Amino acid sequence: NSGVMPAPVENIILRYVKSKAEWWTNVAYANREKIRRGQTVDKTAVKKNLGRLTRLWLKAEQERQQSYLKDGPYVSPDEAIAMYKTMVHWLEARRFAPIPFP
Repeated sequence: NSGVMPAPVENIILRYVKSKAEWWTNVAYANREKIRRGQTVDKTAVKKNLGRLTRLWLKAEQERQQSYLKDGPYVSPDEAIAMYKTMVHWLEARRFAPIPFP
């Protein structure tokens, strides 16, 4: 056997990791809710929770960007041109003048 784990053992480990991740996420949101309601939470828990929520947000953002690279862009070139023209017409109708920057 060249270091390959038996499938049942691997499944147990994957289930454990998944449940641990769900627990970690649930604790982060539960603590966020406590903080939001104004319950007493110690400072280290607040700092840890900010870190957790930041990591969760970064993970979600990374997944969003990866799905965009895989499935996007979600706007066709023709739609983009139509949006651009609409914006130009809207700005012209309001006599928009660019603000000169130094």
